[in-house]
Amino acid sequence: MSGARIGVPQEGLRLFEWLTGRELLSYTGRLRGLPGAEVDRWAAQLLDVLDLAGAQHKLVVDCRRPRLAAPCRTPRSSPP
Repeated sequence: MSGARIGVPQEGLRLFEWLTGRELLSYTGRLRGLPGAEVDRWAAQLLDVLDLAGAQHKLVVDCRRPRLAAPCRTPRSSPP
C-alpha cells in the first residue's frame, strides 16, 4: 500500500483538545485523504454551516466545557 500512513497517539494523550476548530477539521480531512485545497474549502463550508466561523481559532478544549461553549458560537441575528 504505497503512500498509506497511519498515526497512533500515545495513550492518554488528548491531542484533539489542543487543536483549534479549523485545525481539527483540517486534520480530519487530511486523515481521510482529501487534498489540501479541498480540505480548506470543506472546513470553511462546515464552519459556516455550523455557525462557528467566528470561533475557528479557539481551542477545542475551550469549547467542550459546557459553561464555556457559549462563547465558541457566534451569535445569530435575531429574526425581525
